[in-house]
Amino acid sequence: DGKGMYGMQVLSDGQTLCTIQVEVSTIYFWDVDTNTLVRKLPLEILKGESAHAVGFGCSPDMKTIGIGCQNGAVILVDALSGEQRSASPECHNGVVFDFVYSASGFFAATASEDGLAKVFMRAKEGDLNQRVMTLAGHGGEVRSVAFVGEERVVTGSNDTTVRTWDIATGALLQC
Repeated sequence: DGKGMYGMQVLSDGQTLCTIQVEVSTIYFWDVDTNTLVRKLPLEILKGESAHAVGFGCSPDMKTIGIGCQNGAVILVDALSGEQRSASPECHNGVVFDFVYSASGFFAATASEDGLAKVFMRAKEGDLNQRVMTLAGHGGEVRSVAFVGEERVVTGSNDTTVRTWDIATGALLQC
């Protein structure tokens, strides 16, 4: 139908690949061994709004999906039902390109068009409890974010830099 997949993630079970189709606000779950579609998760909460899904990440327990949106919002949904668990409508001042959880699921992070990455602590049932820190210093959009263990966050920007940050202090470790 001409609508492409925008992002993907292999889930912690090692058997399931998630992909997101932005234009129809749907997440697809695929069996990695057979390359067959297992199920679709329509995200009704995003349809017809300016909050189209862009970046996403599934929690390690595979119960919650964090979604970064075009309007700067971050929305957490139940991975089975697609129902909204929580939302941070003004998380960023621009498109949220990436959303990831740390391996333990204790932290989550976002990367945005506004040149910032943000790190959050995860509270009960997948809600984002509080922002731990805002990581600023790139000279352009922050396009990607990844955790290295539970101690460091790595950000990548369209300014052609990759930066490594300490989660405990927010200090820039490497540029």
